[in-house]
Amino acid sequence: MRKYLSGVLSHVRIVSVILITICLTMFFGTFTGAGQAQPDLTINIMPTPPVPYNVPAGQTITFPVVVSNLGSSATNLNNVAVQFDIIDFNGTIVFQGQAVVDLTVNVNVTRNFNWTSVMGNYTVSIGVDPQNQISESDESNNKISLTMIAGNFSTPPPPAPVPITVPIPSPPPVCPSPYFYPTIMSYPIAPGTTLVTPVNDLYINTNTVLNPGVYNIPDTGAPGVIIINADNIRLDLNGATIAGSGISNRGIGININGRTNVEIRNGNIRGYYEGIRLYNSSSCNIILNNVIGNGDGIHIENSNTNTIDTNYVSGNILGVAVNNADYNLIIRNNVSYNNIHSSYGGIELLNSVNNTLALNTVSRNIPYGIRSTNSSSTINDNIVCNNSQNDFNIDTMMASSGNCNYCDNPGLWRDNAINGTGCTFNCNGTSRIPGYQTITPQPVTTMIVYPPSTPPSTPTVLTPPTPVMSPFATQTAIATPPTPITTATTTPGFKVLFGIAGLLALVFLLKRR
Repeated sequence: MRKYLSGVLSHVRIVSVILITICLTMFFGTFTGAGQAQPDLTINIMPTPPVPYNVPAGQTITFPVVVSNLGSSATNLNNVAVQFDIIDFNGTIVFQGQAVVDLTVNVNVTRNFNWTSVMGNYTVSIGVDPQNQISESDESNNKISLTMIAGNFSTPPPPAPVPITVPIPSPPPVCPSPYFYPTIMSYPIAPGTTLVTPVNDLYINTNTVLNPGVYNIPDTGAPGVIIINADNIRLDLNGATIAGSGISNRGIGININGRTNVEIRNGNIRGYYEGIRLYNSSSCNIILNNVIGNGDGIHIENSNTNTIDTNYVSGNILGVAVNNADYNLIIRNNVSYNNIHSSYGGIELLNSVNNTLALNTVSRNIPYGIRSTNSSSTINDNIVCNNSQNDFNIDTMMASSGNCNYCDNPGLWRDNAINGTGCTFNCNGTSRIPGYQTITPQPVTTMIVYPPSTPPSTPTVLTPPTPVMSPFATQTAIATPPTPITTATTTPGFKVLFGIAGLLALVFLLKRR
């Protein structure tokens, strides 16, 4: 009997050792992660699009999106979310698609997204499991993005910039002054160029063309509805009008602060405390704009070597303000009918030196045409006529000089060729110097959307679109998030029980010894 019992106990020990081995393996495997298989979701467009990804505008484009599970887990995944976004230049989602797919290991599932293309530049953003509902071995391959351009690619490239012909009054024979006429270039809008819709606090970081239209946009955020945020760029307003809520709100239409080599062209700016503000900036060009009904139309302060060329500046409290700014060129502008306030007028220079005013028409301002205080300038060939009080208001001559100007009420100003005060020509074109040729003054022609004889019409209100952010950017939960998926096939609680049972069996064996 003892021998029999001894044999039984021997078998019990062998079975116990086997059970202990199994239980401890499962127990420690639970906490070390051994044996846990996880899925690995990937996404792509097949075939892989070329770079750059150019598509024809105005056609239906199909995007075959391929989703796969490359992980080692054999568990089927159901209702896996797929997100497809097309985002325009402004960050606005112009097309959004969603789908759900069921996945097995190493099987590709394709979902097609169709979009009718519109000319412009876009980012295509595609992701699987955007809300990270599924635990994976690799989360870095769940999203792809690519740049896409929709345009007419059969069209030849745009021509090189060409000069714009701007009528320039020829200086009379008696005034053979040397002139430097800046060349105004034309930049055709290339096919596929994204047209940006203006909104408040629009930061410009690269060459930009605006979407034409009339936009009522009060300056309610950072100073400036449009804020130039980089050097060496060109903003083409493309005929767009930005309209503020009135000069009492102290808003700024376009703010250029601390910048170099910036060009603002082809725009209509109205209804701001300052229409275009140029501060602490250099080598910038303000050309071919209509600046109407602001406090200061164009305000230049602490800024040097800039050019204000061929703008129509009208109906402002002060047309062009030059304050502590040197070596600027103000040429070929029409600064007229600035008559809202009785103390300013057309062009004012304050504490500024070595600026040049040439070939401007400065007329019918109240009370002064050109006002200079503690400043020195070169003033040649300007038509400064019919201003309510004085055509010129110069506190002292200082180092100011000029010739061949037209005026009737010169104040203290005198052209170089005149003894005493006055201009070379009267406003009717007759010479004030015997023997000089009589000329008929020709106003400077500018790009005028609102001609001087026609008051501006009330702008049509266009509500700018509200940007919609991609869920990949905001990580906002989607309307019906997928149910979290558990990939383990064995409940960890049972493994813990097996481990405890194995330890108890080991204690029993030790006691039997």
